[in-house]
Amino acid sequence: KRATVRRELVPGRIWSFEQQVQGLIYVHVPVRMTAVKLDAGGLLLYSAVAPTEERLVPCLQSTEPSVGAVRHILLPTVALEHKYFAGAFADARPDAQLWVASAQYSFPLDLPLDLQGISPRGGGAAEGGADASDRPEWAEQLPYKVLGPIAESVGAFQEVVLFDRPTGTLLVTDLVVGVPTAPPEVLRVNDDRALRFHSRDSPAEEAVATDEARAIGWKKICLFALYFQSSPLAVASPPDGSPAGAVRFFRSAFSAEVPAEARALGWNGFIAWSWKPDWRDAFEALRGGGSPLVPPIIQVAILNREPRRVLEFVRAVGAEFAFTQIVPCHFDAPVSATPKEWSEAFNFLR
Repeated sequence: KRATVRRELVPGRIWSFEQQVQGLIYVHVPVRMTAVKLDAGGLLLYSAVAPTEERLVPCLQSTEPSVGAVRHILLPTVALEHKYFAGAFADARPDAQLWVASAQYSFPLDLPLDLQGISPRGGGAAEGGADASDRPEWAEQLPYKVLGPIAESVGAFQEVVLFDRPTGTLLVTDLVVGVPTAPPEVLRVNDDRALRFHSRDSPAEEAVATDEARAIGWKKICLFALYFQSSPLAVASPPDGSPAGAVRFFRSAFSAEVPAEARALGWNGFIAWSWKPDWRDAFEALRGGGSPLVPPIIQVAILNREPRRVLEFVRAVGAEFAFTQIVPCHFDAPVSATPKEWSEAFNFLR
């Protein structure tokens, strides 16, 4: 029942199929599968989303007659929200080859790919220095670079980025995003309760169904999704790790001040925070005018572990791929950017 929004990003060449990642307390963000026309015929899909019979399959079928059927599916990361549907999508397109980033893992048991629900047909994505003879047939049109794996406490971080030569488009998964000011269409058509839920500044405030309120809700969702805790977010009774602290937290989270219509939005009116007046400044600082942004969570939790390795990857991508726009798997797309803006997004490592 997930809504799917189809958008043509480059006329006749690149399409976006967007669904919604549903997080706790309505922190919903768009997730994108990108379809690229292959000059040899057919489509390559970058990062599969849910192959819903009611929503996505008809959208995809409306694209295939003009460019050809899906021939390749690439799982470019090990992140769960992207790998979750890769096997199911490959099953829905049995004639397509499935390619996967090589550092796949499962937890608590590190199972073979077949038992993770992924059965590659065509082999894992070659590492950056692999011999050209080992590379997929689509790599001439869509050369790629691999970052990682970067070790984490559980598993690893890895991402495969592609460069579509004919359109000058760089495809990335999570490394960079562009933050729009307006709510993505898929959040509105799928379930706009998230936007209304987060439009409030405090528990006692009513949630209204206006475009202005939805835009406010979206900006606060961005601050929730991209930071561990944004500075203008004030938690009424922060948990301190003790049972008594947990009790105080949940008592404050289900305040009697919450209006009935806001409680009816879901989560039984749960709201354990209020927003300080400077949240708008925080959003604009985060957005940076729409320039490519490395999500702050990824900055501090992953990439700063191996800064030299990451910066060498960034340099190589910018030196070899003359792109003019970036299509990430989340938030806005396409993001207007050249290798210069791409490199500047990683200045936090310098």
